[in-house]
Amino acid sequence: KAVKALSKLDKKDISEMKTFTTPPEMVGVVMEAVCLLLGRKQTWVEAKKVLGELNFLDQLKNYDKDKLTSRIIKKLSKYIKRDDFTPEKVGKQSVAAMSLCKYSKPFY
Repeated sequence: KAVKALSKLDKKDISEMKTFTTPPEMVGVVMEAVCLLLGRKQTWVEAKKVLGELNFLDQLKNYDKDKLTSRIIKKLSKYIKRDDFTPEKVGKQSVAAMSLCKYSKPFY
């Protein structure tokens, strides 16, 4: 399910997200969750760096779910359990963030 969610993402969508100086709330929340999964700081500055990496999508597609620790899952729950952490609500702010929201949910 996680990798399937990425199939709808393209470079244009990702570039759109990088243009936000301050992202819409749910774009920031989704990217914090993605950064957590990738072992990066959960900040918008770090999220923009991650989005700018040439292998960003490959990192997600090849994510080793076996390295998910209970600590990461517990931290991830803070994002996933939010009432507004749904593809429908996130999609109103960004198509790319919607796909990344769908990507993050199966890990929890």
